[in-house]
Amino acid sequence: TFNADGAVELYHDNSKKFETVSYGAAVSGILTSTGDIKTMNDTAKFVSGASDDLQIYHNGSNSYVQDVGTGNLHLTSNGAAVSIDKGTSENMAVFNTDGSVDLYYDNSKKFETLTNGIKVHGHIFMDDNDEIRLGDSGDFQLFHNSSTGEARIFNSNAAGINIITDLFKVKNNANNETLINATNGGAVELYYNGTKTFETSNEGVTFDTNSSSTVLKLISNNDSQHIIQAFNDDLALKA
Repeated sequence: TFNADGAVELYHDNSKKFETVSYGAAVSGILTSTGDIKTMNDTAKFVSGASDDLQIYHNGSNSYVQDVGTGNLHLTSNGAAVSIDKGTSENMAVFNTDGSVDLYYDNSKKFETLTNGIKVHGHIFMDDNDEIRLGDSGDFQLFHNSSTGEARIFNSNAAGINIITDLFKVKNNANNETLINATNGGAVELYYNGTKTFETSNEGVTFDTNSSSTVLKLISNNDSQHIIQAFNDDLALKA
């Protein structure tokens, strides 16, 4: 049908399948092509839906797949995955069917989901005062306090913090001096300036005996008064 000053309409078995409109052409049904389908200018759109809900277009700078309707935009696949790529050689994100979601940086995997959680490849960086919170109520917290410069481990739950390990060490910032060393089935050792000064044993406790200076000193509330002071083999008790 050729309408004067209006549409050209094409039919199949008396059912309209194609017509020209003021803004271009409209297809009723499925459009198949053995070649490219092109819009000849920027901002022209491929649209679908009674209210043009789905729109695919290029605005001259960027390309868009846009859902302007009231529902959701779904990408579905019966294949192995849905992949967002740079060209044909680099992954940006891969959504594996019945499997992991993988996120990449410059084609290097940095994050993936697992059946029992997530896995990070590399470091986790957070801003000052932002917290890692664990527990239903966020009871356990790890964070860096920007005002004091301190890194803090905090548990707001009265149950406290339980560290489970066979060997526990605390070392200095340079990682070249031990401060505390605790061994399962063995001693707890305390150090001063890299030198062990105290350790527990099955018989009790042992203080450093390699120094010619004070070995054991217990101080009263008045710092000038020594209650017990030992030098070499001598022991002094003072009021």
